[in-house]
Amino acid sequence: MPFLPARPLTILTLLYLLVCVSLVKAAPLDPAMIPNDTKWLLHFDVEKARDWNLMQKWQQQMESKEWYRDKVEEMIEAYGWNPAKDLEGVSMYDNEYARFNGVLALHVRNIDADKIAARFQTLHPEAKTESYQDRFISTWTTDSPYRGEHSVSGCLMDNSLMLIANNPQKIKASIDVIDGQAPALQDDSSLLDSFNQDAILACRAIAVPEEYQAKTRCPVLQRCQSATMFFDANDDTMQLKYDLEANDEELASKMKGAISGMRTMMGMKMGKEKLGKKMLDAMQITREENHLLIEWQGQSEDVEKLSQAMKGRKWDKYNWKQSKNKRKENQKSGNEQPNNKSTEDLDEWIKNFQL
Repeated sequence: MPFLPARPLTILTLLYLLVCVSLVKAAPLDPAMIPNDTKWLLHFDVEKARDWNLMQKWQQQMESKEWYRDKVEEMIEAYGWNPAKDLEGVSMYDNEYARFNGVLALHVRNIDADKIAARFQTLHPEAKTESYQDRFISTWTTDSPYRGEHSVSGCLMDNSLMLIANNPQKIKASIDVIDGQAPALQDDSSLLDSFNQDAILACRAIAVPEEYQAKTRCPVLQRCQSATMFFDANDDTMQLKYDLEANDEELASKMKGAISGMRTMMGMKMGKEKLGKKMLDAMQITREENHLLIEWQGQSEDVEKLSQAMKGRKWDKYNWKQSKNKRKENQKSGNEQPNNKSTEDLDEWIKNFQL
């Protein structure tokens, strides 16, 4: 699900994805390919990311790194497509709320089906394949440090679209929509209401059920019936917006107070760093009844300067690979403990604020 806490690793992963696709042709959201009963949707539109001059500068920096060039070449050799040039767009969606659920749609230019099939057969010779509507859906077992052993299904729709999901039924539902045999999202759909289809990155969740709110680790969906976010940018400005519908007016007031308090504390920690304060001051937080609106707009030039200033800071030298390997070792040995501290701290923070 989108709206997960923006931990440093998550931010770095997103930036890596943005850099990888910054030079490719765009694949804007096509509602006609999304089932009409979808409850949450995320879409990454590559066109503006490619045209954004700051992203192009980051791309040039990445291409100067040997490990990055090696990784791209490895992808080309293994799968027949270059993630820095051939990936055109990414969508994620589902009609229910559950962890590790949903459909991932990858729009790729000129997929080499034979090379991908050969690579897949090498990696997953045990995969089971079934035919559906003249397409082939494969299901295989994989492993991850976050979920453990689990099954995954995938389908190569044509030479430009791949679908991946947690079970074959979700892929079949998407195939029915793409083939026009099942209803797709309409322009007046409540899911598309306030969904910025022109943004670089946009996501929206609606009708979040109480039972999911009670167990999710997402701090936004724990407290909101619906949530919308988008990020957009051009050569001059960047814009970020959250539009949240809290469960009730009191909770919206507490959320506003908590976010305002966090912003104030961050400003105090920055001390005399004027650029950081300028970016914090650009954040606007407003509330009307149970609706909370968070808007931020800044100069792309300032973001570039701040990113340069952050180089060499303590967090920039953090050994992410070592941390990941340690987490894997703890999981295998059974010593891994759930990290609920961040969620508990946020709960306590919100309880202590009301504006």
